[in-house]
Amino acid sequence: SFHLDVALAPLSNGLIAYAPDSFTEDSIEKIEQVATKTIKVSIEDASILAVNSILLDDTVLISTKNAPQLENDLKSAGYNVKTFDMSEYYKSGGGIKCLTLEHYQK
Repeated sequence: SFHLDVALAPLSNGLIAYAPDSFTEDSIEKIEQVATKTIKVSIEDASILAVNSILLDDTVLISTKNAPQLENDLKSAGYNVKTFDMSEYYKSGGGIKCLTLEHYQK
C-alpha cells in the first residue's frame, strides 16, 4: 500500500498519472471518470516513487532516473521531463514532491 502522492499525480488539463495496482476497482473507475486522459504507471515505477512528481509549468520533475516508460509517456503527452537522483532521500521514504510545501486552495 502507498500514500496517495506516490500512487497518483494529477497533472494539467485533466491528465492523471496513476498506478492502477495501488487502487481498488471502484477507485480506478472514479479516477477514469474524472480524468480526461490517464497515464497508467507500473507498480515497479510507483515503488521507486516515480509518481511522486511535481508539475512546474509544462515540466514534470520526477524523483528518479529509472522510470523511462513514465518519462516517455509524459513526453508523449506534451510535457518536458526532468529526472533527478533522489536516492538518498528515497532511503527515508520520500520523493521530490515530499520536499515541497504546497498550498491547496478550495
